[in-house]
Amino acid sequence: MKKIILIACLLAYQPILFAAQNNEPGRFGAGIVLGEPSGISGKYWLNKDNAINGAIGFGDVSIHADYLWHNWKLFAQPKKGYLTAYYGPGLKLQDKDKDTIFGIRAAAGASYEFEKHSVEIFMDLTPVLELSPDMDLDIDIGIGIRYWFK
Repeated sequence: MKKIILIACLLAYQPILFAAQNNEPGRFGAGIVLGEPSGISGKYWLNKDNAINGAIGFGDVSIHADYLWHNWKLFAQPKKGYLTAYYGPGLKLQDKDKDTIFGIRAAAGASYEFEKHSVEIFMDLTPVLELSPDMDLDIDIGIGIRYWFK
């Protein structure tokens, strides 16, 4: 049953992956994230301020997706590149120690996109309220890099 749920979540994640092929209506970035989880990261811009962010983690197989708001005014903008803070709700599913963990995420982080290169670096600090199999509070921390497809 756990494997079926995980496969269903991976299939639900596919629209974000296919957006890279069409690249419409927004931009898509893909890269790696290290920490919890460590794996493949993706982000798809819905408009200037909102994006869908997700990752597929390895080791303890996990998948998460977040709806993000970006605050461009929190940090002073550098002379080159773009610096933003972001936050938003999300969901997490993880297969760990023969248990399927389902949780609600409160994503928060910051990212810097290089002006003349299609590269972004980011850092997340995300509290996760795990609802099953037992209620628990966890924190996902990750740093990563993404390449933006045009």
